[in-house]
Amino acid sequence: MKKIILASAAGLLFMLAVSCKSKTYYTYENTVGIPPAEFAMMDTVNYTSIEMENTDIDFGTINRGDSVTLEFKFKNTGDNTLFFSLVYPSCGCTVPKSSTPPTKPGEAGVLTAVYHSREDKGAVHKSIKVHTNTANGIERILTFHGNVNTP
Repeated sequence: MKKIILASAAGLLFMLAVSCKSKTYYTYENTVGIPPAEFAMMDTVNYTSIEMENTDIDFGTINRGDSVTLEFKFKNTGDNTLFFSLVYPSCGCTVPKSSTPPTKPGEAGVLTAVYHSREDKGAVHKSIKVHTNTANGIERILTFHGNVNTP
């Protein structure tokens, strides 16, 4: 009986020791009806940081009416979950493909949008404003440009 109690106690101590070393990620419980991304924007103590791989895309030359998929790559370089609370294109010709999911520390992600050139011609310069819960600036302007040929 003593051996069983000692083995159980040793197992319990081992589990406690292992669980104390794991990293805790803060999650945002929606108990007040605020979307998690907006709640994270208010929680300045737990802001994270972001590193953008590209903030300007040259899509080259396309024909009027064509669409271009834009991929802005980023990495969460902070210690907390990264949220995009706003993805706002400068015009209706650019549409974010879907919401960008929360990104855990150390993980990389892609913000994807589609540009539709049906109304444009010649040189085009557009932007997408994004808000994130980051200590190194919550607002970023992502840009893209190119040339639209008219047939």
